[in-house]
Amino acid sequence: MIGIRVWEISKCYRTGDRSVQALDGVTFQVEPGSFVAVIGYSGCGKTTLFRHIAGLEKPDSGIVSFLNHRSQAVPDRPRLGMMFQEPRLLSWLTIQDNLLLALRRTSLDNHERSVSEALLQVGMQEFSQAYPDQLSGGMAQRVALARALCRKPELLLMDEPFGALDALTRLQLQMELARIWAENPMTVLCITHDIGEAVTLADRVLVMADGRIVRDCPVDLPRPRSPGQPGFENLKADILDFILKNKKELTL
Repeated sequence: MIGIRVWEISKCYRTGDRSVQALDGVTFQVEPGSFVAVIGYSGCGKTTLFRHIAGLEKPDSGIVSFLNHRSQAVPDRPRLGMMFQEPRLLSWLTIQDNLLLALRRTSLDNHERSVSEALLQVGMQEFSQAYPDQLSGGMAQRVALARALCRKPELLLMDEPFGALDALTRLQLQMELARIWAENPMTVLCITHDIGEAVTLADRVLVMADGRIVRDCPVDLPRPRSPGQPGFENLKADILDFILKNKKELTL
């Protein structure tokens, strides 16, 4: 398994005579095999951080590196699985072919088997020959998760993966993700705007504000988690109060 080290990452976007400091010296570490959630208000830099860790953008300064279980830097990028808020499936391809396309440049030996195993993990094996427009929103997101899993990722990056779903479907997929992570150890970094989702899934919750990590909150609750268990709502309320207080201070 692979961990992440983010060290003093900064990124400034410029449009005409206006500049926006999207990331401002962000530093944190994710241990191999852990599940870390990043949360904060819209525009605080969560997605920009995601794109830098995924290698989709380069920082103005700072370093993103990857670590093995001995906290030693690894020379190559790990196998990444990525999941976004929208499924981003190609409408003219079947579900199976969408997943096979994601494996086109990987070194995995048996692509068809990897696809079948991933669809089985998310309960979509019976829909391998369906097309995206034949699926509900929740089913499409299950396929998007399968697409990330079929790469056998060492590191799974998720950018608000269930944010566009209704509340019941979102809760169901949260439970499915927790089960999959328990059965298939990997490192997960999940960006979300849902505090309940973060507390349900993560070992740690990193709070972002104004392009910085402003709080690192461990989640010391037994798994599996649910809103009714002791301590859940108190931790959720504590994180929410911190975010609201921090945002108010930044706008004064």
